[in-house]
Amino acid sequence: MPEKKEPKRSIRIRNACDVYDVSRSTIYRAIDNGNTTPIKMGGCTFLSVKQLDKLFLGVQE
Repeated sequence: MPEKKEPKRSIRIRNACDVYDVSRSTIYRAIDNGNTTPIKMGGCTFLSVKQLDKLFLGVQE
């Protein structure tokens, strides 16, 4: 039986711009305003997909 893939829970800033069709400036503004919290791992910055969905798509928990 094939393994079920877990949905991505975090995404890099570059990919978030493409997925949500927003500019890098918009992403950094969201970080500065406290609307999303960056996660630093080994020199890479990730963002929570859940927070971005709520911010840009209006998805409720």
